[in-house]
Amino acid sequence: MNIKEALTALGSDQESIANYLRVNNIKGYRCKSHMCPIATYLDRCGFKDVQIGGQVAWHGGGYARQWEPLSMALIQFIKSFDAGQYPELEE
Repeated sequence: MNIKEALTALGSDQESIANYLRVNNIKGYRCKSHMCPIATYLDRCGFKDVQIGGQVAWHGGGYARQWEPLSMALIQFIKSFDAGQYPELEE
């Protein structure tokens, strides 16, 4: 699975994404680009050195660093999570 497929598997709207994370007990920290629930999820999928920022997800290090644009649903979820809308997903 590539990172785009992994991100797509989370769902097509922010509530679907939150539900996927809840069911799979994936949590994270607000406003921490490398420790948010999406970064934690991608780490569990096998992607290393993950960071979520702005409208993209980065993974890998050095010359192997790659990025993938985030869907509008993921961007909305991250903004809502960082604003405290999903306390059950916080570490």
